[in-house]
Formats: sequence, structure tokens, C-alpha cells
Amino acid sequence: MTTKEQYQKQLEMNAPWIWTFKEHMHPIQRREKETGYEGKWLMFIPLGDIVETWNVVCEAMHNKLLGDAAKIRTLKEFAEELDARKGHRVVCIYTYNSKDTEDILRVLAALRSVGMQYEAWYKEDAATKRGAYSSPGHGVTLYHARYGKVELLESRKGRKT
Repeated sequence: MTTKEQYQKQLEMNAPWIWTFKEHMHPIQRREKETGYEGKWLMFIPLGDIVETWNVVCEAMHNKLLGDAAKIRTLKEFAEELDARKGHRVVCIYTYNSKDTEDILRVLAALRSVGMQYEAWYKEDAATKRGAYSSPGHGVTLYHARYGKVELLESRKGRKT
């Protein structure tokens, strides 16, 4: 079975997320390293591109180009899913500290360098843990990066980001 076929099989699993971690990092070790300010880049990937995207993310993680963890929404449909972006799945690339803009930009630049050109939003993990999600007229992300750009544009309140 090829790597691409393995990723396809993973994405069809009966689970909402697939995770990848820095080499030899167990999820418990990641929790021990938490700063309380973790954040993540969010990119919404067209369904036809998710197997290739996950392959690129896993390779970049293996080569230590990104942060400590990444996850992707699987192809499995869940009844409770409220996917405002039908036909897409979200990939999340974690950073250790949402206050470290240099590292946030480093991770974005690495994503761009491996071909991840999608529009991106940066969100504090604490917002997700509080159950805060963007909706029309209410954005919860800190930053936005346009397609293919390495930039931190502040997300505007009142705009869906």
C-alpha cells in the first residue's frame, strides 16, 4: 500500500479527526508542554485535495518544519457536524504560543514553502476550548493570511473570519 493509499484509508476512519505529532511526541507529552496560549492555523481544504494535503502536512511535521501537532477533519460525516464550508475539511496546524508572532509567521511561511497556499486563519486554542466559533457577523480568529501570502492581517470584528 502506498503512503497516499494509507492516508486515504486514515481519512475514511470512523473518527472525526486524525492527528500527527512531532516525531516521538505522545499526546500526553504535548499537554505537558502547553503554555496556556496555544493557537492554530486553520485552512479549509477542498475535498478533492485533502489526501494530498494531509500527505504534505505529515511530511512537513516529520521534517520538523511545523509546530508540535496538526490535525485534519476526516471524510467521515457526523450527524452533529455543522460544516458551514460544505465540500471542504479543515486542517489545523498548532503553534505553541499565540503571543509569539515570530513563531506564528515561521509556521505560516513553512506551510507556504511546502505548497499550502490556501487562505488561512489563526485562532487561539482557548477560544475553541470555550466553544467560540466564527459565525456571520462574529469572528473569533486573531489573524488572517490571504491566499499564498506570509502575513498577519488582524481579523476584523464583525466580519466572518
